[in-house]
Amino acid sequence: MQLTYQKLKPFALSYLTAPLAVFFAGYLRAPFAVASLAVLAFAWWYAVCKTPQVKQVGQEEQGITLSVPKLVLLFALMLLWGYLGGQTGFFYQNSDWGYRNAIYRDLITNSWPVYYPQKDTALVYYIGHWLVPAALTKPVYALFGMDIAWMFARMALWVWTALGTYLVALNLLVYLRADTGKKQAIGLLFLIFFSGMDILGALYSSRLPDLLAYDAMHLEWWTNDFQFSSLTTCLFWVFNQTVGAWLATICFLQEDDCRNYLLLGTACLMCGPFPFVGLVIFMVVRGIVLLAQRQKGVLQSAFSPANVLVLVVVFSITASYFLANNAFGYSVLGETVAGNQAAQQSFGQNVLTSLQKGMLVFYLLDAGIYLLLLWRQNRRSWLFYTCAVSLFIIPFFKVGQGCDFCMRVSIPAIFILMTLCARYFIALVDTKWQDGTLAQHAVTILLAATLLIGACTPAMEIYRGICHIAKEGTFCLENEEPYTLADRPVSLNFETQNCENKLFFTYFAK
Repeated sequence: MQLTYQKLKPFALSYLTAPLAVFFAGYLRAPFAVASLAVLAFAWWYAVCKTPQVKQVGQEEQGITLSVPKLVLLFALMLLWGYLGGQTGFFYQNSDWGYRNAIYRDLITNSWPVYYPQKDTALVYYIGHWLVPAALTKPVYALFGMDIAWMFARMALWVWTALGTYLVALNLLVYLRADTGKKQAIGLLFLIFFSGMDILGALYSSRLPDLLAYDAMHLEWWTNDFQFSSLTTCLFWVFNQTVGAWLATICFLQEDDCRNYLLLGTACLMCGPFPFVGLVIFMVVRGIVLLAQRQKGVLQSAFSPANVLVLVVVFSITASYFLANNAFGYSVLGETVAGNQAAQQSFGQNVLTSLQKGMLVFYLLDAGIYLLLLWRQNRRSWLFYTCAVSLFIIPFFKVGQGCDFCMRVSIPAIFILMTLCARYFIALVDTKWQDGTLAQHAVTILLAATLLIGACTPAMEIYRGICHIAKEGTFCLENEEPYTLADRPVSLNFETQNCENKLFFTYFAK
């Protein structure tokens, strides 16, 4: 089967916009729901059907060929990848799964928007990834009760996650032009096993024994102040923020101009505001580059009908929902402005503090060495420099109490860095070793060595689950603590208080 981006695009955009459609239909008052759904449908049609004519006459779009058996095996691989991360509940689920299961369960058992009257709060979180499977499960819950509905819900979420990573993988192979079996295998290996060299960081910080302990097995915490999570780590711990962000990023890389950026960005926002910020960095830089190159129609595509309508209606309503979150008020008005003395430091002081905490070592091990080795092949690429600079700057910023900003804003950049590494090795498939220079051979060997060292991180993520199952003697290690957010104190991350004073709940919500 011949695959191109234009053939995959309707499926990718349907996956990305489906959570928005469910959110608008389930959360908004009728007039706003109708208007938002109409704009969303128009933007989808505009992105799929109004393809810019930028290619020369007779020039066909680049694509790859995958047989039906390969397509089936690839989907099975994505199912397995998600299963090893805890999808289905019939494998080990890490500590983050408890609250994620509770949020998913509350979306199924409560009317939308989800309110907690006993606490006078409402659920405000990155719920996009759960909305479609939750909507499919609600009728099952109404007919058969929670036990059967929860089994159905877990399977629905597993398939939905696998479908997302499947679309990511297909688009990645098309983007990399992986037109042979060997190139396709390289692309998939990078997707699953790409990571920074955290095991060297653990050795550098003398924390390796602690990080290999049974109750940890998480190499990326070798520094408590910074983290660029591997792709497998993101899928295992924050799948709700990850899958949509990956898909929006790989679609962005294949777009010919800026006409659909707001649609892709808002779909990413629905999955997670932090990855949205990371993706917007690349969108803005590409727009500036196109303007600097005096490309025709840049402003016209930036102010396309789809971008304008999505910005005014879809993006503004979606953003108002997330702005109601307690953490936003705490981070912007509390910790970083008024409440926390440490956060009142100037940006220069924050930079100095980060450097003293070993940020340069962190940057080198998790991204910098890769970038140095890839520089010669990408020295004229705006994508490369944006990736390098953004990954260097992101750790200097902090929102809230943890390092979530660093971990999650970096998701698009780490994904793009993975594509740069994968493209390097895919290009080697069509070359002969003896044709290369000594310097090229040295770079290849060093890059392969760093990638193998980095692969220890996702390997540890997979091993953790296997180890827990072996010790517990069962595959049923679902994390059900807490069961519902209704039984927990008011959360900084998952809820909003004083709904009547929040723009979204005052004007837009049911």
